[in-house]
Amino acid sequence: MTRVNRHLLFSIAISALLALTFPIPAFLQSPDTDPALWVVRGQGATVYLFGRMAVPTETDWITPKVEEAFDASDILWLENPSSDSEPVDELIAELGFHKGYSVLNLLDESDRMRLVAILERGGASPELLEGRKAWLSYLFVSNVIDRLNGIATSPDGYFRDQAEATEKEIRSEWPTMREFVQFAAALPDTTHLQMIRKALDGSGSYEELLEAWLRGDLEALTQWSGDFATKYPDAYRQLNSERNAKWVAFIQDMLTRGGTHFISVGIGHLNGPDSIVSRLESTGFAVERL
Repeated sequence: MTRVNRHLLFSIAISALLALTFPIPAFLQSPDTDPALWVVRGQGATVYLFGRMAVPTETDWITPKVEEAFDASDILWLENPSSDSEPVDELIAELGFHKGYSVLNLLDESDRMRLVAILERGGASPELLEGRKAWLSYLFVSNVIDRLNGIATSPDGYFRDQAEATEKEIRSEWPTMREFVQFAAALPDTTHLQMIRKALDGSGSYEELLEAWLRGDLEALTQWSGDFATKYPDAYRQLNSERNAKWVAFIQDMLTRGGTHFISVGIGHLNGPDSIVSRLESTGFAVERL
């Protein structure tokens, strides 16, 4: 495989984040726009928690409240490091491909037919899955679905650009892109197959979820998280629950060290009984919805 092809695959992988996002048609801001934002304080520290979704470019999602919290922060925290942080093409080539492998052979007939149909709608041949291991196949499929639903941007892109422009420090759940790739590649195939099924199941229901996100409707979003946990338990545990525990440890450290931090994570990490918010509250922190 040439370096150019590996770089292309890397770009595809990064554009389809593991975070919990809902790609859908564009929405202009209405008076009800109020995406969920929380704050937790302790020992001279302030931590803002923003639950984001990926959106088409025209979607007007940012509010004065979110902007003020971001501007007041010294450090921006994101889930994923910058794709420019280090070259990992060779690592993806090593961990992302296996001759003769195809997720199409691991899905039942119904899911296989749905996947082929989605790929063909997106102008991608099912043959492109040949040789891609499950984790890279999931990222590829997610990218196709995102493009079908008009996804073009993420709040994280806005926050990163603003942070760089103002020389705000940027940190991430995975400090390096190498660690991100290694995490994804190490997850069992069963987890990525569940995520492929989840992507297929949700490919037509994003508009409703975006509306709920824009108005900060946690009841509706918590229902989505409950369905995620019930229908795709391995994926939920490894990509949501276990990572939420990791974030809580990060936040506890932030609250001890001081400073003002702004965290942007997928909204699915911030609602429901197993969320970052619920875990913080269960350990005695007062988390306020702004």
